[in-house]
Amino acid sequence: MDGVTATLFVCGVLILIGYVTVCIRPKKPEPRWTLRIVCSDAGFTKIGRKGDSLEFEWNEVVEVAILTNDLGPFAEDVFLEVGLVEGSTYEIGADSPGFKDLLARFQELPGFDNFAVTRAMSCTDNARFPCWSR
Repeated sequence: MDGVTATLFVCGVLILIGYVTVCIRPKKPEPRWTLRIVCSDAGFTKIGRKGDSLEFEWNEVVEVAILTNDLGPFAEDVFLEVGLVEGSTYEIGADSPGFKDLLARFQELPGFDNFAVTRAMSCTDNARFPCWSR
């Protein structure tokens, strides 16, 4: 192989590697929990992808936790788990618009464990971090 042929061969291999890398790399899927959260003085509203909405009053919340998983960075890996009086729980992904506002509201609750939030945000495993309960 002469120098020109070797150079063309190496360039071809590099282009092929780049193409394969782009095609094979997992793409970040649309989050399962695509929704928007709107906070108010009375409570918060969870708005789904199709425009459906659920409204909750602050006094209905009995537990707050953060869930993490090992799927990041290719999938959503941090969720706020909100437990309600009637026993249901809702998970809200950290990528959801309004997540930060909702978390900030919960952080104002007396006895809220901000250290649990810090641990959760640095976790790369499947875990649950209780932050507050009534």
